[in-house]
Amino acid sequence: MAKIVGIRFQEAGKIYHFDGTGVARLTIGDHVVVDTSRGRELGRVVTLSDHEPAARQRDPQGDEPGHGEDTGEDSSVQDDPNLVVGERKPITRRATTLDLVQRERYRHLEKEVLKQARMRTTELGLRIKLAKAEYSFDGSRLTFYYGSEREVDLNRLKRDLSKASNGNGGPNARVEFRQVGPRDVAKLMSGSGACGLEKRCCSAFLTDFQPISIRMAKAQDLPLVPAEIAGMCGRLRCCLAYEYEFYKDARKGMPKVGKWVVSHEVSGKVVDRNILKQTVTVATERGRIELPVKEIWVGESGQPPSASGCAGGPGSKCDGACATTQE
Repeated sequence: MAKIVGIRFQEAGKIYHFDGTGVARLTIGDHVVVDTSRGRELGRVVTLSDHEPAARQRDPQGDEPGHGEDTGEDSSVQDDPNLVVGERKPITRRATTLDLVQRERYRHLEKEVLKQARMRTTELGLRIKLAKAEYSFDGSRLTFYYGSEREVDLNRLKRDLSKASNGNGGPNARVEFRQVGPRDVAKLMSGSGACGLEKRCCSAFLTDFQPISIRMAKAQDLPLVPAEIAGMCGRLRCCLAYEYEFYKDARKGMPKVGKWVVSHEVSGKVVDRNILKQTVTVATERGRIELPVKEIWVGESGQPPSASGCAGGPGSKCDGACATTQE
């Protein structure tokens, strides 16, 4: 019997850890019902362990991750700091067939009420982006997640949606609104990624938003234009962090574009470089030539090393006085 059970409430969501000693023979993929400060919730078992996790997720114990944008501040929808507070809570029970059928019914209703909500938002001229509608486990609460760059009065929309949602055959739910950041909006709406992937990374497998900075794009020699480095959320792509450390190490010792280099046979100015291949393209009198980094010597920018009396080239006895640091 597993003591610590990891439960996920949303696809690609964080894992919350609960006490599983009260429910026998749990297996990965089982659905269970747990009590949280937001009420009763239904989740799916994704991990089983007899030991405490190495680093507890912040949310399950009321420890909140940050909120924000490129700095990694956006928090996922399920990352409510008050989801589970205090001691590790026990799993209430296994989910029944009725629980699962009801959840699927609510999922269908969510699509309908979201469609109605978006239409009403347009009619009212509200500048918000509704990303998702979500019923609580017992149907007593209907939460709309939205993004907006400014403060918006949603009272009229709330009244209208309360009437509409309670009259479409759904449960008599209390309507709530929760504002989320741009990256969460993209995660909730899903769809293809800016790179062409069928499903965005944030919707497919990213459980947390890490800080992303423009230096990550610079380290990979990517064009600093939105079409190349921005995601569907309008913020820097999360994938810029995937290979950042590799590129940061690989570019060490490579000359920057504009530096003058010399090899055994030619000299010229660096006009391009390929970090993965560890080569640079050099403009010489004979045209552009691609050279391995290990076969060139870097001189002062703008003039051949030989102009200052340096023999240049790998293996020379130059003391490096004419050379400059590449990176």
